[in-house]
Amino acid sequence: MAGRTRWLTTVAAAVVAGITAVAPAQAVTVRLGPPTLAPSTSYAVCPIAQPTCSYVFGSIVAPGGVLQAPADGTITAWRLMGQGPGVTLIVAHADGDAWAAAQESAPATSLDGTAMTTSLPVLAGDRIGATLRNGEVAVIATPTATRLLFAPALGATPTTPTQSYTGYELQLNADVTLTAPAITSLTSAAGPLRNGPPVTIAGAHLANATAVAFGSTPATIVSNTNSAIVVRPPDRPSGAVDVTVTVPGGTATARYRYFETPVVTDLAPNSGPTAGGTSVVIRGSGFEGATRVAFGDAAARVVSVAATRIEAVSPPHAAGAVDVTVANPGATSATSVADGFTYGDVAPAGPGQPPAPQAGTRLVLKRLAIAPTPLHRTTTARITYRLNGAASVRFTLRRRVRGHLRKVRSFTDRGAKGANARTFSADGLSVGRYVLSAQGKDAAGTKSRRVRLGFRVRR
Repeated sequence: MAGRTRWLTTVAAAVVAGITAVAPAQAVTVRLGPPTLAPSTSYAVCPIAQPTCSYVFGSIVAPGGVLQAPADGTITAWRLMGQGPGVTLIVAHADGDAWAAAQESAPATSLDGTAMTTSLPVLAGDRIGATLRNGEVAVIATPTATRLLFAPALGATPTTPTQSYTGYELQLNADVTLTAPAITSLTSAAGPLRNGPPVTIAGAHLANATAVAFGSTPATIVSNTNSAIVVRPPDRPSGAVDVTVTVPGGTATARYRYFETPVVTDLAPNSGPTAGGTSVVIRGSGFEGATRVAFGDAAARVVSVAATRIEAVSPPHAAGAVDVTVANPGATSATSVADGFTYGDVAPAGPGQPPAPQAGTRLVLKRLAIAPTPLHRTTTARITYRLNGAASVRFTLRRRVRGHLRKVRSFTDRGAKGANARTFSADGLSVGRYVLSAQGKDAAGTKSRRVRLGFRVRR
């Protein structure tokens, strides 16, 4: 430890630094230094003629001769074993490469290992030492030391000895009641099941965290200060968990929820007027807890939410194609061909344009097709058809089971005059043969002839 301090490299370890739990059940009070103190030893120290001796004046504040606070807290008791007048306990804060004295106790009333009460606040990383004043000289030594080192003044350098001394080993320990940690906020209280972004845990007394866990799964600590910990959340199943931060002073908890990333697989219908107001059924997965449905950048009014189905009303939007996305507190669905919605208005008939079908005019739906074929259970296909006028098209999907057709699902599309296309997801369909039927109905109530198309779904 002494090698980490520039101004003191030859200090003798008179005090053994360490942490021994005093109250393991609470884990809030620790003993710094030896758990018990042994009798001191008196011995002759180096005489003035020995040039390898180091003599300085002041207080002991060096890694080899001091203790270090593992977290914020209060020194409640200390013990000394040794000899020397005017001994006090000292706390020093880091000040660049040096240390600045911050707190000092009343003089020791016992040097035989008896506990002495005090109340000195410490911060994480503070050094705790003692002053040993023998006249003008502070003396510290150990039985294994090859030379005497007088305790240095804060930031001072050794000086040349002017006389010989006899030294005594001094042993020190201190009980520190650590301040319990507290969490005040998380930058995000929710995230996806996998590869979640870093989360900053803000609070107080969080230094020297030994573990951060989401539920029972450890998180990776990226950085750690007394007021914040940055972690990478581990991958976990969906649901709420406790975030537990463990530091020398105890534990603190917060709540975090894992959400499945939404996936949109189908829209019905997938087009509507620019004024909005179209009721759209969105199918997919991961919709539980959804907080926003957007058509492009415009938020939609959500009517109902289930794990695999959302009903929303399209907001007003300029003409053109947009992606419909679903967001929950943890993630937003990725865009794909399955979530496309087209805004457009049917223009009134003008000079040189054919009139829209009127009541009594035959509505024709033709060229119904689906591609690719055959479909697989994970395929997102494309349904195409043509109309001779604007109409609402009702699709019904049935499966052939032992010679009979059983309805599987139905959906509606808003078709324009001419060629139309929409996406179709085979997700959730069983392997087998299917029949897709389509029938249009225009504003006047005229229905087209029902058109059917057969296809196969494979694994």
